Amino acid sequence: MRRSRREDYASLNKHKSVPGLISTCMGMGVIAGFLLLFFVSYMLGGEAGIWIGVLGILLFLVAVAAIAVAIIGLRDSEAQAKRSVVGLVCNGIIIAIVILTYLL
Repeated sequence: MRRSRREDYASLNKHKSVPGLISTCMGMGVIAGFLLLFFVSYMLGGEAGIWIGVLGILLFLVAVAAIAVAIIGLRDSEAQAKRSVVGLVCNGIIIAIVILTYLL
């Protein structure tokens, strides 16, 4: 049986997720920050000092906070989940990279 047009366009009534947008922006900022830290560390031959490590840990904490914000965005059933999922994936990848970098 064919669904009605109203059911086909039900997702259009959902609003954009503000926590999802915040999480995605935080994720992109964390990615840019880590790329900058890796570049600086490479240019200094691995002798960047403790401040690069401290900034890396702070960026890790921002990524964890961004995952928390993305989860808040996913809990809102009235909002589109696309931005929250993008923020969750970006920050999850960054957290995995950081854990691998500091463990190895």
